[in-house]
Amino acid sequence: MKKTQLALCLWVIVWLAAPAQSQELKKVRVGIPTLSLIVASSLIPGERGYFRQEGLDVELIVIRSAPSVLALTAKEIDFLTIGGGGLIGILRGLPLRVAFAPLRRPTYALYAKPEIRSFTDLDGKRVGISSFGSGPDLLLRDLLKKRTADGGKKVTVLAVFLPVVAGQGGNAGAQSLAVVMRGLVMREIAPSRVGRLILKEAMVGFINGLVIGLVTAGVAWAWQGNPYLGLVIGLGMVANMVAATLSGALIPIVMKRIGVDPAQCSNIILTTITDVMGFFAFLGFALLFQSYLVP
Repeated sequence: MKKTQLALCLWVIVWLAAPAQSQELKKVRVGIPTLSLIVASSLIPGERGYFRQEGLDVELIVIRSAPSVLALTAKEIDFLTIGGGGLIGILRGLPLRVAFAPLRRPTYALYAKPEIRSFTDLDGKRVGISSFGSGPDLLLRDLLKKRTADGGKKVTVLAVFLPVVAGQGGNAGAQSLAVVMRGLVMREIAPSRVGRLILKEAMVGFINGLVIGLVTAGVAWAWQGNPYLGLVIGLGMVANMVAATLSGALIPIVMKRIGVDPAQCSNIILTTITDVMGFFAFLGFALLFQSYLVP
């Protein structure tokens, strides 16, 4: 009888000492912009089990700024750590509110030439931003509106064309990659035809880049009234699409030569090359023609 009572007491003590384990965890979905140190305050508690100690099963969902507001409004996610996207929703009247801010002031940086010492010196200049609608974009526009003579109306951002150039390069590279992958699977690519195939894909990329670049350049010229802006975009488009088609043709062939399955890593390498090359080509030509772009 005493052993039974002792066992019962021990069971009650263990049950009282670990109540959290017997409780069902509450599912919480949190939208984050990226898996990096920027969101360390969300990653570290999950890895060390702090959320579970509080009875929470937190799922971190990587989502871009634009669709994140729609996902939050539709209750597909419960919280959002992307400040810029949330601010846009609040300004447009959506039923959202700021829960907390980890910093007392923004930590954004604006890099400029030595002769630009204040916001008033940006009057009539062109400013590059990471993306429209982001936190830096909204803050910069507000500062320019308050501190420049024309309210920032003359400031032309180049960021609107960055995803266009990189995206078209990705499409061209994916098409070239699919053609070569099909040839490898069907055993239609003989070693003697590799050079001709690569040259053909490069020519296809050049023609596509020339056509799409002319169209995009015309749109930029008509929008801003500056032919050199159109020239920069057109040249960036041609350079990126040629590099993308070359990469799409070379990557699977090289992977197969070194004994690696091309289907496992070709897309990742291709995406990296097209994004980096697109930004490098576009911003490189913008720097080259800087004196003609800035009035």
